[in-house]
Amino acid sequence: MIDRRKILHIRRQMPIMDRFICMNWGHSGPSPRPVLRSVQEVLEREARLGPFHPKVTERRDAVCSRARALLGRVIGARPEEMALTANATAGINLVARSLDWRRGDEVIISNAEHPGGFMPWFILRDRCGIRVHQIPVDGGDGQFLETLSRRLNRKTRVVCISHVAWLSGYRYPLQEVSKLLAGRNVFLAVDGAQAAGALRFNAGRSGCDFYAFPGQKWLMGPQGTGALYVRKGLQGKISLPGGGYNSVSAFDLASASYAPYPDGRRFEVSTESTALFAGLAKGAERTLDLGLAAVERRILALAGRLLDHLRDVPNLELLSHRRPGNNPAHSGLVSFRVGGMTAAEVVETLRRREGILVREVPARPPGVRVSLHYVNLEEEVDRLTEAVLRLARRASGAEPRQRSAGRPAAGGGTRPGSHGNPRASRKSSSGNRGTGRAGR
Repeated sequence: MIDRRKILHIRRQMPIMDRFICMNWGHSGPSPRPVLRSVQEVLEREARLGPFHPKVTERRDAVCSRARALLGRVIGARPEEMALTANATAGINLVARSLDWRRGDEVIISNAEHPGGFMPWFILRDRCGIRVHQIPVDGGDGQFLETLSRRLNRKTRVVCISHVAWLSGYRYPLQEVSKLLAGRNVFLAVDGAQAAGALRFNAGRSGCDFYAFPGQKWLMGPQGTGALYVRKGLQGKISLPGGGYNSVSAFDLASASYAPYPDGRRFEVSTESTALFAGLAKGAERTLDLGLAAVERRILALAGRLLDHLRDVPNLELLSHRRPGNNPAHSGLVSFRVGGMTAAEVVETLRRREGILVREVPARPPGVRVSLHYVNLEEEVDRLTEAVLRLARRASGAEPRQRSAGRPAAGGGTRPGSHGNPRASRKSSSGNRGTGRAGR
């Protein structure tokens, strides 16, 4: 259990909490001040001594080693199995480029993947002639596993699925999928964007071969950070996705030879920001100090509270559900649609009128997604519930519409929602929407 006083202390380290009710952690969470200080300390050292001073380069190596070790602990992996990346999408692309492809090879994905989990395979389809099959997740674990079993064949090379679906929050049965793939020479690649730092996980026991995740969501690290797990024993059996100064332990241009690192560093093709990974390491350290079991319990309790509040609400389609039986929520994601309003309208209305930050997910049709973290409070969940109920009633005509009082003026006050942000720019239906674009 995470003590409420500790939660309030952490909230005070994030200025956004004085202005908004932040329920968009699955998109990009604000970083607390200790994370920001860790970033600043590295940048200031580099500014004082220069980026290539021996003390700076020594510190850089130590920071990256520490980040790999801490991120490995977050997902139950060894440091040598971890590669530092820009985000989850970068990790999935590294996997796609590390395998040798033949025309007719097959990849299986679900019909609920983020673009970062399906675009790399679509590009390979167009470039190399592979086939990409989608299987539905709508019918629950049993139907998903049965459909997957029927789709597997001797041409299947990769199954790439999320740990948690980015709209509904459905938690995929990874261990059961791994058992289906046992002995088939099929790789299991997992997009952990909506799970790493929020749910307990042990990569080694899960049976997955690859696990990609970002740092700026549930770990509260800076944007532009993430990691890729590559199961020990695979590193020397798959191709290098690329190459550069950081991915090799030795090289010689005269003899045209090189020696890749024997561990996850072989997948770190280019230079990453030491400062950003110092921040991510601090975020991961805090999560580990709190305990992933305690973090998960609180997240699922908050999501369960919201699910119970929104169940059977007229004019509201709930897209997320509890696990079968009297079990907790699948994850910290709760999504819904309000009849008579677009998802973008709901997101903007909640931000402008209530100071509540959620996001639109471009499904068909788009849905409103709430992402609840351990720093959210029960009273915030209740306030969101009341706001959504009002929207659903007004949209159905059961309650008269009130004239908007206009946007709140900027400046002054500490009530959540007392400040408005400019309307975020929008992408087409295939991109991130609702609160701008964030790496994942």
